[in-house]
Amino acid sequence: MSSQQEHKKMDDADPGLNSSDLDVMESNQTEAKKGKKEKYPYVVFLIIVNEFCERFSFYGMRTILFIYFTQFIKMNEDTATAVYHAYSSLCYFTPILGAIIADGFIGLYSTIVSLSIVYFIGETIVTLTSITPLGAPNVYGPVIGLILIAIGTGGIKPCVSAFGGNQFKPTQTRYLENFFSVFYLSINIGSTIATILTPIFRSDVKCFGDDCYPLAFGVPALFMLIAIALFLLGTPFYVRSKVRKGKNVILETLQVIFCGIKNKFEMRKYIKKEHWLDYAEESNFSKQIISDVKAVVRVFIVFVPLPIFWTLYDQQGSRWTEQAQQLSGRIGRSFTIKPDQFQAVNPILIVALVPVFDAFIYPFLAKFNLLKKQLQRIFVGLLFASASFGIAAVLEKQMQSASASLNPVNQIRIINTASCDLELIQNGENLLKASKANYLNNQVYKLPDAFVDLVKKSDQNLQFKCDGKNSGSLTISNLTESKVFIFYEDSNGKVDSLKEFSFRIKKGIIGKSEIRFLTLPSLDNKNFEAKLSGKNFSVESFENEQAKYNENSYANYLFEVTNRADSENGLKSDDLLLEICTKYTVFLFQNPINKKLDFVQMTDFYQNGIGIWWQLIQILVMTIGEIMFSISGVSFAYSQAPASMKSVLQAIWFLTVAFGNLIVVIIAEARAIDDQVYEYVFFAGLLFVATLVFFSLSYNYKYVEDQDKLEKNKVVPYEEDEKI
Repeated sequence: MSSQQEHKKMDDADPGLNSSDLDVMESNQTEAKKGKKEKYPYVVFLIIVNEFCERFSFYGMRTILFIYFTQFIKMNEDTATAVYHAYSSLCYFTPILGAIIADGFIGLYSTIVSLSIVYFIGETIVTLTSITPLGAPNVYGPVIGLILIAIGTGGIKPCVSAFGGNQFKPTQTRYLENFFSVFYLSINIGSTIATILTPIFRSDVKCFGDDCYPLAFGVPALFMLIAIALFLLGTPFYVRSKVRKGKNVILETLQVIFCGIKNKFEMRKYIKKEHWLDYAEESNFSKQIISDVKAVVRVFIVFVPLPIFWTLYDQQGSRWTEQAQQLSGRIGRSFTIKPDQFQAVNPILIVALVPVFDAFIYPFLAKFNLLKKQLQRIFVGLLFASASFGIAAVLEKQMQSASASLNPVNQIRIINTASCDLELIQNGENLLKASKANYLNNQVYKLPDAFVDLVKKSDQNLQFKCDGKNSGSLTISNLTESKVFIFYEDSNGKVDSLKEFSFRIKKGIIGKSEIRFLTLPSLDNKNFEAKLSGKNFSVESFENEQAKYNENSYANYLFEVTNRADSENGLKSDDLLLEICTKYTVFLFQNPINKKLDFVQMTDFYQNGIGIWWQLIQILVMTIGEIMFSISGVSFAYSQAPASMKSVLQAIWFLTVAFGNLIVVIIAEARAIDDQVYEYVFFAGLLFVATLVFFSLSYNYKYVEDQDKLEKNKVVPYEEDEKI
């Protein structure tokens, strides 16, 4: 497997963040030439399965996190976005802490064990604080748990793969390569499976009458416990490298930079140096370490605009999930793709497309001298990521337009509960024909838009007649909101219209359905209780136009109504469909034909009618951008770093992710952009500007391998750079 195929997000598990382990890796490469075949260290399979379980745990929990914030804790979308990205940001700050602890204090093994326990404690807290009888929902418990998870997952991120690599002897280079291939494959498999399964645990299982977050969080927590147990199982068999206590290349690099700046300001008047970092020599740092730090600074300057990529990329788990919550994932009447579940498309596409790029696309473009270098690929990847948010903006605009079209401010509905077919007539012209009551299969009708436009201007008179029954008239006026006219049949067989029923929907719901149950005047609402697949709902009177809606998951339900006054006259239907982002009113009435309890389901607010599959376009474009950007970025950081500085550049790469998420936190909390379309356009434009800055910074960058052709010494030159 090529280096590009070894990817879910390469920064998820990187083998090079600890300098002591870099020494082991260097030794592996130099001594591999001896060719002596050694016994395979089978203990690494415990490390591989440990990584699978840990990644399942991390992605399983993160997949449902945004919906947990908005649907269960009831945060608004902006606050939920800010908290989600603050957590993501912390997950990428803490790897540096983990590297420093492992490299300079307690070693890889002890760091992995101790921080994994912190990780598990955090997941346990998140799980327990999602249990309703224990006081859920609340904010403080989950926040504490997520902080511990971020410390744990970030802290072990640079350690696990490096520790696995240390189990191989210097002559086992091929075994080592195979290990990392399988290791990164375990990341892909674990994250993908978790992204598919945890939304099912959340939505399809009910706990305490709501989505089952305790199960959805508890399963990842269990996987983390298994990961710890498996790792400890191999303790007697692990190879452990000696800890160089108190020494860490990251801290040393920061010291060189600090001393360079400090000494320059203090000595610039009487000591002239070619480069500001050369002033660190006055603090007894060697020329070699200063030269290596110069190489790091060069790459760092190129990396300055890159956090904006992660600003957009990681919104797949927040803003794009929010967008998916407003799209229909229904396949038939019995299966639905969950909004958070759709996040699995990205890792699946990564696994599918990386080999295609590696084997076909890059070689083909190389024939035309295109995208042969890493910075070129990063540049194009940035453009693709920017374009993906432009596509997201187009989709969002279509959703808004479709919703406005399906839910006009003024509309007139007609419901016929009589035993005869109803006709509405104006000036001799038939406007509408509404079929008679049809047991468990009644319909709601709409008057034509042309007639509605007339009512907006002036009162309109209608005549109605019912086959074999009486006729009458109806006046519709004051159309400032949507109205429903319900025709019924009294005990004497006379057909008439109830008083108009008005309803106003100011805003649709996101990610759920809402429903309410009302009885028509012939029934006493106090005698009835409604159930959707066993969940109880109160029934209100038709007179209560402001009856509250009940939030519920979107699905196909078994609908039952029990009658306390007459147990024989209940109702049962196995086909009550609730769509996502839709509001319903169910009217209960006595069917005049068979004298049984009957119902009609009216849609008060329609979902926009757009399927979740339309998100595939932006996800595909973002994935292509990720393949070009992320893999090339990690590869560039390694290839351009001096041997002693690879861990420093990897730390800088982590920081681009962390700061990218911080930018989302700032923008989301500022709440300066109300329209989601404009927010997507803003982010697309922001990344496009960052791409132009990146181009200007990298245009004259000279690759290390090109410098080696010009000079044999190890000191990196800084002038006459070659174009990318």
